[in-house]
Amino acid sequence: MAYKNHDVIHSFAFLYVAFAHLTDGNIQEEEWKGIGGRVYAWLKAFDHDVTGDGNIDGDDIVSIVFDTVAPYYDSMDNNGRISEFDRIIEMHKAQDWWTDEMATGVVKDLEGLAMADGKMHENEQAWLNTIAKQYGVAVTA
Repeated sequence: MAYKNHDVIHSFAFLYVAFAHLTDGNIQEEEWKGIGGRVYAWLKAFDHDVTGDGNIDGDDIVSIVFDTVAPYYDSMDNNGRISEFDRIIEMHKAQDWWTDEMATGVVKDLEGLAMADGKMHENEQAWLNTIAKQYGVAVTA
């Protein structure tokens, strides 16, 4: 399946899914809930009704995460996932509306996903350090 929607909210969803999976090889239920919550927050922030039904709700989250991002993610090997992850960060930074505050928010979102199981694993911390450096912001965890 070709990934045709490069909407910024899809890019956030990809980052969250990739981070949750690539850091330890699986995505736990708590992480899926965290991903859904963060995607919902971005949908509200951008006032974006993906399904066009007049509501920003769980159907929009499912459309983004499970109908679009997950199949695209699953079509790649880990090298492709990491390359797309890096491309998305660079795309974010290139936007004229992108701020350090937004970058810090994304890093905090990823920290929250890392802590979904109650502890920060070494690999998760290493990824957070790298991501924060790419965005040019500090890690808070």
